[in-house]
Amino acid sequence: MNKISYLKSVKVIDNGKRKIVLKKENHTIHEVYNLLENRKFEYYLNPIYRDNDYEIYPYIKEIDISKSDKSIDLIHIMSLLHNKTTSYEEISLDEIKKIYEDIINEINMKYEYYLKLQDEYEQHINMTPKELLLMKNISKIYYMLKLSRDNIELFYKNIETENHIRKVQIHGNLSLSHILESEDKYIISWGNSRKDFPIVDLVNFYKNNYNDIDIKSLYEEYNRKYQLNNIEKHLFFSLINIPKYIVEKNDYYLDTLEVKKIVDYLNKTIEFTLEQNKENQETDK
Repeated sequence: MNKISYLKSVKVIDNGKRKIVLKKENHTIHEVYNLLENRKFEYYLNPIYRDNDYEIYPYIKEIDISKSDKSIDLIHIMSLLHNKTTSYEEISLDEIKKIYEDIINEINMKYEYYLKLQDEYEQHINMTPKELLLMKNISKIYYMLKLSRDNIELFYKNIETENHIRKVQIHGNLSLSHILESEDKYIISWGNSRKDFPIVDLVNFYKNNYNDIDIKSLYEEYNRKYQLNNIEKHLFFSLINIPKYIVEKNDYYLDTLEVKKIVDYLNKTIEFTLEQNKENQETDK
């Protein structure tokens, strides 16, 4: 009798002799697989069977490995993916302006959002723990948004004279949960893969795993394998310095924990950004 277990959006089927992974068919992902195969990128799983409804993949039993080692492996594989799929594409002033305006609009929306929260919380005689924690750190959020704005302005200033820009095939949602480590290594969940700026993978990886990784050493390691230019660096630091919205759960403990995560993120990100800015300035000199 088959034993079926569920893991997020997939089914793991065990008949006692063999395990397989069953997923719904993704009709576009095979174009990505064909590209990866043509570029001789080997760190992905091809289905062993597929039809119009489902795909079947081999079940990979993972070895026990630390998050630190896993993150290094992921950075190496990501840089290899970007190296193998790099192209230089024409970019118009309209495209550049849209990138710039989209990020500026997001910065402004986040600023207005947190300003409104601040005004609301300051009207409360007795603040909740969540509100107290946010108010204690609200100036850091505004400073983070300033860092984001400074970097996108530098991005816009430097890219205006460029006719071509570097793009790669990105994974689109990189996290430690999307690398399988066994005798071989595999990146899974390619549903968001597309052509884009290389820093998009780096931004996603950081935002998904900032609490589990040493971003400074991983960023340096990535740059040793795939050197970012100044335009890409400014875009990267602009994007990581945009805080997320607070997801309200109407529970004192969970809401406080949500704000604590945001505070941890901004503390780590501001420190990393300032440290990297200092190193870049020394390098420029």
